[in-house]
Amino acid sequence: MNFKTKKLIYLSLVLLLVFVFSLLVLAEEDKVKISLTIWTPSLMTTVMDGIKEFEKQYPNIKVNVNDIPSKQYADFLITKLVAGAEFDVIQMKDEILPSFAQAGWILPLDDFPGIEQYREDLSQASIGQMTWDGKLYGLPFYQTIGAYAYIPEILNKAGYDHPPKNYDELVEMAIKIKEKQIEYKGKAIKYPIGTLTLSQYQDIFNIWVTLVYAFKGEHNAIFDKEGTPVWGEYGRQALQWLYDAIYKYEVINKVNLALEPQAAMENYAAGQGVFFLYSGDWMFGYLFNKPELSKIAGEVKAGLLPTGNPDKSEVGLTSVVCRSYVIAATSKHKEEAWKLLQFMGGKDKFGEYNQPKRILIEDGDGFAYQSLYDDPEMKEALAVRGSIEVWAEQNKYSYPYMEITGFNWFSDWMRYANAQLNGALVKEIEIDEALNNMEKKAKTLAAEMKE
Repeated sequence: MNFKTKKLIYLSLVLLLVFVFSLLVLAEEDKVKISLTIWTPSLMTTVMDGIKEFEKQYPNIKVNVNDIPSKQYADFLITKLVAGAEFDVIQMKDEILPSFAQAGWILPLDDFPGIEQYREDLSQASIGQMTWDGKLYGLPFYQTIGAYAYIPEILNKAGYDHPPKNYDELVEMAIKIKEKQIEYKGKAIKYPIGTLTLSQYQDIFNIWVTLVYAFKGEHNAIFDKEGTPVWGEYGRQALQWLYDAIYKYEVINKVNLALEPQAAMENYAAGQGVFFLYSGDWMFGYLFNKPELSKIAGEVKAGLLPTGNPDKSEVGLTSVVCRSYVIAATSKHKEEAWKLLQFMGGKDKFGEYNQPKRILIEDGDGFAYQSLYDDPEMKEALAVRGSIEVWAEQNKYSYPYMEITGFNWFSDWMRYANAQLNGALVKEIEIDEALNNMEKKAKTLAAEMKE
């Protein structure tokens, strides 16, 4: 082959590459470009894997991701949306959805094609979390419900063949385990009941709320639908139960009153307790059943929440938190945004719950679709969390956390409530005083917001 022939072949290859590249550029330019705005670091890898799969199924759509640190997320969105910035699909936190819907920044999904199939399959509590003024605004990113953890081996040593069904029985079991000095992992258990942190984080509020719902045994146990405090005697019962468990019975370690949230979970995962109040379902897959993170992996089980009022409810009520995906009112590509919203929060192009399954299997976070409890892959993934029957049953006794958070003054009030609850448990103020302060503050903030 002479030099001239080689040169012609080389030039032909160059021209071919230029042609192919030009086609790729043109194809890329022909794609509809939409944005997905998310907070980080929440499930970043799994979300990005989902987007790659979406772009394979819909090659004519290109998704550009805006990832915003979680702490700045709400402020970033508000600033941009007030200025009329264009967004397409947005990850949405439960606590800010009402104000975004009220401001008209996000679109109700009621008239989008195929929405009814999701309504029929979603849990009622998750629908409640994504609804404002009777309209559904989102599909789930993930759903978390509360349960409690226990270690059957220790209960068996104490002579019990079942977890506690009510809070009196929980205390009774804890006292017996402590008095018998039952050992676990080579040490006697000094504090059988572990908890999320009881310091001035949201955890202390969530524990108190769960107890109030258990003792009252019905929905809207903290506020009525207008936002008026209605916890009454049940609020006192709940806080007194915690106080007595710490000081009277000494079955909860008062160190929890000052712990960071992660430390409280790690102490339990190190084998320092029997029960754990209260575990979001994600904790079982992520922390309690991963051998690299937990000494109790494979030994801890999920239990139905105890009731505090058997006459009203056989099982303690659990709150549902449902992070979601929504469509911005400023979107110029609503049809493509709806396809992305469905893929990330519902079904893919082929009618499969692709991403909701990925979220559980790869990250251990929960789901809101009831049919997935019968899915073989999901059953296997849920097996590491104790029992699929427990999660399916506990989900029936759930309520939307929006019953509590769905007021425009809630965030300010909760921070105040955290301090009051912690103050009562560290003996800085009386229990009645703390609850009275919380009630007055809620009424004051609600009145100020109406002005």
